[in-house]
Amino acid sequence: MLSKREQLAKALVFATTVSGMLIGNIGIGYWFGLYADDKFGLHPYGRIVGIALGMLSAIWSIYFTLKKDYFKKQ
Repeated sequence: MLSKREQLAKALVFATTVSGMLIGNIGIGYWFGLYADDKFGLHPYGRIVGIALGMLSAIWSIYFTLKKDYFKKQ
């Protein structure tokens, strides 16, 4: 059984990982959408699609991180 300190550390790592994935994936999607807007004249649809794809990518990443790290079969 994990001690209180280990449980707190594990929760902090989880929160940091999830927030980093959300911010990073949505940010990258936004910047690719911004590039598409400028390059192809899609304003504002490139950013909207980029943010949506970033959100889907973040959900996908979080799902597999949870599956790998927290739902292990023992």
